[in-house]
Amino acid sequence: MGESGSVLAVCGYSFSDDHINDELRLALSAPNSRTTMLAFCREGEGLPVELQKWRMEFWGKRIYILTQHGVYCGSEGPLCPPENGERDWWSFKGLISFLEDGGLGEAL
Repeated sequence: MGESGSVLAVCGYSFSDDHINDELRLALSAPNSRTTMLAFCREGEGLPVELQKWRMEFWGKRIYILTQHGVYCGSEGPLCPPENGERDWWSFKGLISFLEDGGLGEAL
């Protein structure tokens, strides 16, 4: 893969399918991996269990989790918490807004 890596954006996945989670974990944890994951998800009673485990791994610093409470980067977060209400980064509409302007809307 050379010096550059790849970015895997995940939106609308619950991280509850073991077969898919195994493949994602293998791709992220491989010794030569430079893959970065952007996971757009809604926090229920916390982050999805798999994401919570993965972000604490040595390769977890390449996982960015965007939720209504802000951004988790590896073991840090939530960063960029909303000033009022919740962020909608976890929704498809919020994902599009994030891609267009960083998801901060009028704050930019």
